[in-house]
Amino acid sequence: MDYKNSSTKGYVGQCKVVVDLLERGYSVYKPLVDDNGIDLLVEMKKRYADKEEAALHPIFASIQVKYSQSFDSYASIRLDVKQSRADYIALVCDDKEDTKCILYMENKSKTHRWTKSIQIKEGNKNNQKKFIHYWTDYITPPF
Repeated sequence: MDYKNSSTKGYVGQCKVVVDLLERGYSVYKPLVDDNGIDLLVEMKKRYADKEEAALHPIFASIQVKYSQSFDSYASIRLDVKQSRADYIALVCDDKEDTKCILYMENKSKTHRWTKSIQIKEGNKNNQKKFIHYWTDYITPPF
């Protein structure tokens, strides 16, 4: 789908992530200000064994949402993250062939720009198996 501008596309991506996380049972909150790359906050209740402890002392994770509608190569997309204080990155992917997914990964470099190529479609032309980041490794939120 073509969006009228990048702001609209970003908002649609955030909404898709919110729906995905709500369907997984998370509580999701939106900051009033989109500051330092933090688009959403998620309550990490699943880290507690005791529900009363979770209610008294909630822990939150911050998320930056990225939206990709194009492939970097035959079978992969390229994630490009600028400096962001967010704990996690949520990458919303879809293309013209109806490949749709939301990928979650830890933001391991909050002070520097980083990139990662993620294989979305099966098969690569050179049959490489090592050092491939498969999309299926990122579909479950790590928080």
